[in-house]
Amino acid sequence: MSPAPAGTQVMAPAGAPTQPWGPVSAPPAAVVPPPVAQPQFEEEPRRRGLLATLITLAVVLVGGIIAIVMLTGGGDSDLVEVPLVPLGSTEDEARDIIEGANFEFRWELDEAGEGAPDTAVRQDPEGGAQAESGSLVTVFFAPQPGPGEVPDLTRMSQENAAAMLASLGLEVGDVRTEPSIDIPENLIIRTDPPAGTVVEPGTAITLYVSDGTLELPDLIGLTEDEARDVLDGLGLQWNVRSEATADFPVGTVMRQSPEPGAVAQAQRVVITIAEAPPIVRVPVPALVGRTWNDALALCAQVNVNCQRGQDEESTEWPAGVVIRIEPGAGTLVDEGATVTVIVSAGPGPAPDPEPCPWPGLGNLTADDPACLEPTDPGDGG
Repeated sequence: MSPAPAGTQVMAPAGAPTQPWGPVSAPPAAVVPPPVAQPQFEEEPRRRGLLATLITLAVVLVGGIIAIVMLTGGGDSDLVEVPLVPLGSTEDEARDIIEGANFEFRWELDEAGEGAPDTAVRQDPEGGAQAESGSLVTVFFAPQPGPGEVPDLTRMSQENAAAMLASLGLEVGDVRTEPSIDIPENLIIRTDPPAGTVVEPGTAITLYVSDGTLELPDLIGLTEDEARDVLDGLGLQWNVRSEATADFPVGTVMRQSPEPGAVAQAQRVVITIAEAPPIVRVPVPALVGRTWNDALALCAQVNVNCQRGQDEESTEWPAGVVIRIEPGAGTLVDEGATVTVIVSAGPGPAPDPEPCPWPGLGNLTADDPACLEPTDPGDGG
């Protein structure tokens, strides 16, 4: 039997690809791929939470701003002053004033309005109020008079009044002037018969026209506040001055300019208010030993008031001479203070004589020669 070969070659199965003969080598080492970074799924929820918090804070902030704006009314940046429509303005005049200030005009009839027919008597909002630009302003107008009624011609010119009366079949009668607190010069104050009176066609209506003056009352003696109230009520301007005086109560009007009477409607009035004079201290003069008349003269020189008190008897000073003053000479007192002066009434009546002290001689006085010390009979006398 022949020896086995040194190496045995294993045959591949049929149909398998053949491989050239040669030494069999070890299979190559497996290649390990590098680690793949895993996605950080934990960061995503954290980012989403932060974003949600920021959105919530933004919503809260915007909501707070909106709330503040709503509570404060959004500010007054859009508010403007409403123009004043003067009383007596026509519809066209009122419309020009309102629309010229960028407001919407509306006409309304005031059945109880007092004024010339078809003229402005009031407005809403009032002139000077604050309102949104472009908002509505209603102007109310006086009604037309009824058939046969005297129209209200207040604040109308004479020409317009005459035309109004003619349109109603009435005539202008006398034209008279009088003072008025608030009706400008040359405009009608009132009529006779009064507005609203039913009259016959062709009736002459007397017109009372403002002369541009008013009656200034006497303000002397009023307090400063009272005088100011009077002047304000008359529509007058005023100035206040002060002056020291003892002739008027402190705080009252002591002088006015102009004096009471007719003054222009725009007159400025100056009132002078009394204030206390400065206090001056003076010494009481020496009056003791002087006559009453001399004492009065000395008191007048230093401006004190000498008042005579009850006269007193005096054996030291003759009658009519000052024997005492209160307060005493040299005392400092306010000017105008009272000094009481006591004047001598002269010596009083002689005192009653002293009676004789000895028994049985009481009917004698002590200075009577018979009122002597009696002699003892036992003395041989």
